[in-house]
Amino acid sequence: MSKTLYEVEWTSSVPLDEDGDALLDQATNVVKRFEGYDDALSYAKKVLPKDWWHSVMLTPCHYERHNEDGHSWCELVYDETEFISE
Repeated sequence: MSKTLYEVEWTSSVPLDEDGDALLDQATNVVKRFEGYDDALSYAKKVLPKDWWHSVMLTPCHYERHNEDGHSWCELVYDETEFISE
């Protein structure tokens, strides 16, 4: 298994239609990866006030190497998400 990374995902904006309903399929999501949990948590807390949902996702992840039938690739595997909120 490779080194654990920490992915922080948050929603910076969600446009509204003419009736004021959220257009969730047009949301702007920001994803950033960090090598350390403390750096990821610090960033998550920093962007939390800007998040549209008021809840930032912090998810540990790692790359797994695969080699089948002469083909090699890496897959990003996600672990359990932690929700950072106020």
